[in-house]
Amino acid sequence: MAFLLAGGSAARSQTEVRWRPLHTIPGILDVVGPRTDGRLIVASSQAGLFLLRRGSPPTPFARGPEGYVPGTGESYIALARKRRLSAAGCSFRRNDVYALDPAADPGITRIDRLGRARRFADLPSGAFLSGIAFDTVGRFGYRLLVTALFGENMTLYALDCRGRSSVISPGRAAGRGRDCGRSADVRPLCRPAHRP
Repeated sequence: MAFLLAGGSAARSQTEVRWRPLHTIPGILDVVGPRTDGRLIVASSQAGLFLLRRGSPPTPFARGPEGYVPGTGESYIALARKRRLSAAGCSFRRNDVYALDPAADPGITRIDRLGRARRFADLPSGAFLSGIAFDTVGRFGYRLLVTALFGENMTLYALDCRGRSSVISPGRAAGRGRDCGRSADVRPLCRPAHRP
């Protein structure tokens, strides 16, 4: 899949958008950022993570013995902002990336700004992890939010900076499109789920 860039002209109709290929990375499934250095993080199901700065080719990120190897399936990602969670007595660190591990042993991997990966949290066996985002407005305590499908029911988890999870919304019928969450805080988690 090609990473595309949209562009338009103020002189042209606002409905006219032209796409052009920017870079080709196989298996792109998510883009987050920018980091504080201005680079985006691109997740590929086939090739891992990349850093992308405008006008430069993608740079492989989190490689090597302590690096990140994407799990089977769609390993969506979320980028942390610096945020202290007083109740948990810890902080999320700016530029850390959190990735879904939607395999047989579901959980979350944290990749620090230097590209070192480690298991952050385990989630219940049988869960199909389908979405990840940070609560940036505080409705859920600024925690990391993860959706998990159990059959046709979706559960919303909130994880603090120590990797401790709590259920925010227990197994409800998984929504589709605009029915997927009444709160704007949850809608980014409602991506179409493609099971392997």
